[in-house]
Amino acid sequence: MNKVSCIIPAHNEEKNIRNVLNVVSGVSSEFISEIIVVDDGSIDNTPNIVREFPNIRLIINEKNSGKSYSIAKGIQESSGDFILMLDADLHGLLPEDIVSLVDPVKSGKASVSMSVRKNAPIWMKLIKVDLMTGERVFPKNIIMPYMREVMALRGYALEVFINGIIIKNKCAIKSVYLKNVQDELKTTKKGLSAGIKLFLSMWRDILKTVSFWEWLYQNFALSKLVIRD
Repeated sequence: MNKVSCIIPAHNEEKNIRNVLNVVSGVSSEFISEIIVVDDGSIDNTPNIVREFPNIRLIINEKNSGKSYSIAKGIQESSGDFILMLDADLHGLLPEDIVSLVDPVKSGKASVSMSVRKNAPIWMKLIKVDLMTGERVFPKNIIMPYMREVMALRGYALEVFINGIIIKNKCAIKSVYLKNVQDELKTTKKGLSAGIKLFLSMWRDILKTVSFWEWLYQNFALSKLVIRD
């Protein structure tokens, strides 16, 4: 029986993470066999909130090392055959959303699943793939050969790096529309000025990993791999 490890990176998410953990901890072990939260050097109450959930494993980075490093660390510590990535700041997440992401991969209908959130850009909804989504399921074995590279990635470069692996392996993608799920805007989370700086930092990290033209190509290539129902 294939097992699924859920990896949740978190940095100063005391306002949001409890809601996400309430959802994932209530999902049947048929769909999630273990939950790992990697706290990325939080200075708020995030680690203590995670400790309220006895079925969730907490790994702590002593210093803030970025999302890519945190996910890689969680993957290395995981025991599952598949990895479910989830962001810690999701709103509107329900257990059935988790099942809809996991089931196509676990059942063998697709190699990878990727969410399209409620607040995804309209053109991503039209092409039926959100290449920036943090909610995705993929086989652990396709990323394990790249662990050293993943850990060295800039903070927000993980998704485009994984996209490259998916495209290289021509993985069949199940695109899952999560109609009520959205992540928190950076300007809402950090304030206008800090949020804009974080947004620009994200794009700096992305464009240090792939060129703008490669990023555009990923949209096309991933869309071609989506299973059309």
